Formats: sequence, structure tokens, C-alpha cells
Amino acid sequence: MTFDHGFVKLIIEHLLMDKEEEFGKFKGRLRGLDEEIRERALTYARDFYRSGKMTKEVALEKGITRAEIEKRDI
Repeated sequence: MTFDHGFVKLIIEHLLMDKEEEFGKFKGRLRGLDEEIRERALTYARDFYRSGKMTKEVALEKGITRAEIEKRDI
């Protein structure tokens, strides 16, 4: 099975755009992160927020923290 890398990239960009739109209010905070941490942070933030237990801002901060810890193997 072969993958069309352009299509895969398009799907990834679309998924990221959905997450970024959901947390668009915080674009300034997200711009300061490297791409890998931003992608992970948005995924975690979306999951935290959708659990219904925290605001978007708290979910994003927790998502960023978790992504940074994972990347640095702390």
C-alpha cells in the first residue's frame, strides 16, 4: 500500500486547522511554540476541553505543559 504524501499532509493540515480554529483566540500563545509541541498541545487541549471539566484557556495551558513535558522526557 502506498500513500500519497500530499494527501496525507493535507489531512494533517485540516486536522490541525480544526484544532487551531477551536482555540483560535489563543493564536499568540500558540505561535511561540515549535510545530511539534503546538500540534500535540492542541490535541491535548481539545481532549481536555471536550471532557467538559475546564475552560479553553486552562485546557490549552495544560495541553502545552503536557506536550512540553513529553517532548523533554521529564
